[in-house]
Amino acid sequence: ERRVAILEQDGIRVGLAFDATSEILSVNPAEIALFAEGARGHQGAVRGALKLEGGDRILQVLDPAAFLKIENIPLVRAEEAKGSLRAKKTKRAQCITFNAGEMRFALPIVAIREIIKVPEIQPSVLNYDYSIGLVNLRGHVVPVLDLAKFLKIPATAQASDSEDHRIIVLKIGANQFGFLVSSVENITAYYEEELLPIPMFKQLKADLFRGLLGGAPGEETIFLNEERLLDHEEVKHLTQGHSALYGEPPAAKANVRSLRRTFLNFRLQDLFSLPLSAVDEIAHCASNILCPPGYPSFVKGILKMRGEVITVIDLRAFYGLPKLDEAVDTKVLIIRGANGRYGLLVDNVDSICTVEDAGKIPIPSLLHSETARAVKCDMAEVAEMKDAGGVARTYMILDLSRLMARLEAPAA
Repeated sequence: ERRVAILEQDGIRVGLAFDATSEILSVNPAEIALFAEGARGHQGAVRGALKLEGGDRILQVLDPAAFLKIENIPLVRAEEAKGSLRAKKTKRAQCITFNAGEMRFALPIVAIREIIKVPEIQPSVLNYDYSIGLVNLRGHVVPVLDLAKFLKIPATAQASDSEDHRIIVLKIGANQFGFLVSSVENITAYYEEELLPIPMFKQLKADLFRGLLGGAPGEETIFLNEERLLDHEEVKHLTQGHSALYGEPPAAKANVRSLRRTFLNFRLQDLFSLPLSAVDEIAHCASNILCPPGYPSFVKGILKMRGEVITVIDLRAFYGLPKLDEAVDTKVLIIRGANGRYGLLVDNVDSICTVEDAGKIPIPSLLHSETARAVKCDMAEVAEMKDAGGVARTYMILDLSRLMARLEAPAA
C-alpha cells in the first residue's frame, strides 16, 4: 500500500504520496549539496542531493516550500485542518448521506423536500449532458439532473443496481428539481465543527463543496453546500426553464393549502410512516449485534453510537409479526424516548415525502391488513398519496408517543 507524508510549511499542510518508507536519516545540513535555483528539477521541488556510502548512493532532497508554489496545488492551513472541536459545539443537526458514482455525499435534511423512487422519466427539450428528463410529482413538473454527471464524477466500472436509485427533490423558490443518485444511505447526526475543510484545485463547481465528514479510510463523506447548489446558475436556468415550458397553469393550482409535514416512510411488511423530525438518524444493523442475557424477546440488542448505548427494538417481534426471511436491507431508525435513545429495526427505508394534513384520515375502524391490525394500538392516522409514478399508496402513521410509552413502561 502507498503512504502519504504530511508536510507543514509556513502553517500550510501538504500531503505527498509515495510508494514505501525506506529510511529515516539524521544529517548535517552542510552535507547537502544545494542546487542553483535554475537547476532544480521537478518544478523546482528538488532542493539538492545527499551523498551516502562514499557516493555509492545519492538521495535527492526535496524542498517543502516548493510544493506550495506549484500552480493549482490545494492548500489547507494546519489550524483549519485541526478544526475547533475543543471549542463548544454548536447545536447538533441532521444530514442525509447518499452515493453518486463511487463517492458519498451529504446534504442537510432541512434542505431536502422529498426522496422518491425513480418513476418513468419523460424526455425534455432542454439539452444538458446531465439533464435526464422530467418526472411528474403529483401534478408538479420536476426536472431531474444526474448528480454524478453534474459534478463530473468518473463513471464506475460496475453499474449500480437501478432498484437502489433515488431522486432527491429540492426546491428553488416556487420551483422544484431533483438529483438522481445511485442510492440513499442514512440519516446521520453531525456538528458543524466536525466538517473539515476540503483542499480545492481551481476546478469548476468547487464552491459546491462545504466540507468533509470524517469516517474510516475510503468512507469519508463530502458535504455539499446546499445554498450554493440552489443558487448555481446552471441549476437555476434549467429549473426555471422547465417551469416556464412545462409548468402547470395557475388555474390548476389549489387556492388554499393545508399544513404540509414531511414523513419518513419505511416497510414493516406494510408501508408505515414517522414524522421525519422524530428520527434522529438511520443506521445499519450489524448481524452480530450484542444482546445481553435476560432482555425481552423483542430487543434485538444494543448499539454503541458516539459514546451512547442505544437499545434496538425489533418491531416485527414487538408486534408479533413473522420473522423476515432475508434481512438484507434492514435499517435502524434512531429515535428519542424519555429514558434515552432507541433504535427501531425495520425491513427497509422506502422514501421521504411531504403530505398535507388534509390528505390524512383517522384510522378506519376495520383494517384488512394483518400488519395493520397488529400495530393498530400505536397508529395515529392513515395517509393516502400518490408516489412519483402516480400510484396511490397508503401509509400508516405511527404515533411515536404511544409506542414509546409501551416500550418504556417496564423500565419506568
